[in-house]
Amino acid sequence: MKTNQLLSQNIKNFRKSLAMTQEEFALEIGVEAQHISAIERGTRGISLEKLVELCRKYNLKMDDLLSIEASDCSLKEKWIEDILGYLRGMDVVQVGVLRRMFRGMKV
Repeated sequence: MKTNQLLSQNIKNFRKSLAMTQEEFALEIGVEAQHISAIERGTRGISLEKLVELCRKYNLKMDDLLSIEASDCSLKEKWIEDILGYLRGMDVVQVGVLRRMFRGMKV
């Protein structure tokens, strides 16, 4: 797989792991939704400036978005670690709200 295709796929997978639409993700990194769509299709690249901004904003390494394994496990592991960190910082009330939310979810 070519580097630009790999980057495109990993950006798409990362956006989906955030449960964001292309429009929401575009707002987060300061581009148009059409630009995100083109990046994910591989018809347009992402600037180095935006790539660095994306990595800083979400505490990613460039390797997270440029590696073959990124779509399989490294991003998932990172998000699991982040979620555990959030959970550890919650008080009893917040945990109760979260439990009620999970009970209402259908997988």
